[in-house]
Amino acid sequence: MEVPNHTSYRLVSRIAGVGGLVLVLLSFFGMDDGPFFSKAENTEIIAWVYHHPNALYIEGLRTWLTMIMIAGFIGTLVWRTRRVGVVTTIVYGFLAANLAVDMVWSGVYYALAKAGQMGAPGVSILSLFALAQEMTFTDGIWFGIALLAVSGLAARTRTLPRPIAWVGVVCAIVHLLAVPAQVLATGTVEGVTGPISVIVFMLWLLATALTLLIRPGDDPAARSVPSDRSDPMADAPA
Repeated sequence: MEVPNHTSYRLVSRIAGVGGLVLVLLSFFGMDDGPFFSKAENTEIIAWVYHHPNALYIEGLRTWLTMIMIAGFIGTLVWRTRRVGVVTTIVYGFLAANLAVDMVWSGVYYALAKAGQMGAPGVSILSLFALAQEMTFTDGIWFGIALLAVSGLAARTRTLPRPIAWVGVVCAIVHLLAVPAQVLATGTVEGVTGPISVIVFMLWLLATALTLLIRPGDDPAARSVPSDRSDPMADAPA
């Protein structure tokens, strides 16, 4: 029977840990929010879009690139469990849905930048601006389901420390309930639940990335590989 390669398992885990730390750092170097989620007047929004096409293009690029990195990070957590089945299919499926939403979101940023460069009418600029802003709230449910599944799987297989796995569960629940709770409380998707979701996710990401980097663990497949001592003939005299 093939013996699990602990070196490869730890190497891939540590690479994912580095990727997670890079994601945390990238969160501090995003686009200048400009008029997004502010009380700026329509004229200020239109003027900002006209004068900042490069910032919008960069944000569109960063949006899908960040989601690919997050999908790779969570995919590595699934791979570490060495499980195949319904739960892993759910994780991959909802990560794909999340990525699809964010790819469309990136396209909206590109369209907004192009509209500004073309000197499109103000009403067109405002429509695209509102779409780009509000799409922030459209991918949380897909990500939340994927994170909930992988956190439960990591806790069950002990491929992450139980406290960190449970932080992942809490983070997933926050993402699932944030928008419905905000709508019920204020009648809009914008509010305090958005920043809370981001903060909880960053705490989980940082803790998980450091764990993978410092304590990558052993391949759980080793638990199912019998040692030579388990062979009743191993100690038999020659």
